[in-house]
Amino acid sequence: MGTITYTAASPGTGTASIPTGSTNLIIDLIAGGGGGAGGGNSNYDGNGGGGGGQYVRHTIASPSTSYTYTIGTSGVGGTSSTDDATAGGNSTVNSTLVVAIGGAKGNFILLGGGTGGTGGTGGTANSTKYNGGNGGDGVDGSYGGGGGGGAGLSGAGGNSTGSSAGAGGSGNPSTGTGGAGSTAKDGVGGAGSLYGAGGGSGTKSGDAGNGASGWVRFTWTDPVVKAYVTHQ
Repeated sequence: MGTITYTAASPGTGTASIPTGSTNLIIDLIAGGGGGAGGGNSNYDGNGGGGGGQYVRHTIASPSTSYTYTIGTSGVGGTSSTDDATAGGNSTVNSTLVVAIGGAKGNFILLGGGTGGTGGTGGTANSTKYNGGNGGDGVDGSYGGGGGGGAGLSGAGGNSTGSSAGAGGSGNPSTGTGGAGSTAKDGVGGAGSLYGAGGGSGTKSGDAGNGASGWVRFTWTDPVVKAYVTHQ
């Protein structure tokens, strides 16, 4: 008897196979972070940073032998003077069995001052959950908002304050730190770091940073084999 761990971090869909007779399956999910909004149409006009992705842990005492998972994609940062940023993708198992919610995109205003996207919240009931951090608000004529931090296995993602990046939640498998918002004229927003962090906003002609993609881990007790770890 041993504890088996299967981890995957490439956006998209896959399948985790659980041997018959296994017990105590733990599913950990982090959703994708939202993209920051692009800069406005005047000097230093910044907009909102993207929100961080949520973390969810769900436990199943007597698991099935196969689970299909989807790892949330990174939200795309917006281009200058255009409201085209996208939210981070949800991470899911069997579509609705376990769901972690992606961070919202940063909000865009042509003249700057768009608010930050909210961190992922909600997710599967009767589970351990930590929310993603909120993106920072942009300021007209000053700076773009930073991205919210991705949630971790033991703590919520940090909220961005102004152009500063939100910190990743404690226990995040990577740093999960949001991208910084631009404070320079025509500056580019920073990208969120893995996993689940939001992207920072640009200013004027500067594009925004992308959010970071999500992550999934399955851990179970196998009745036969010794412990080992697999990766996608």
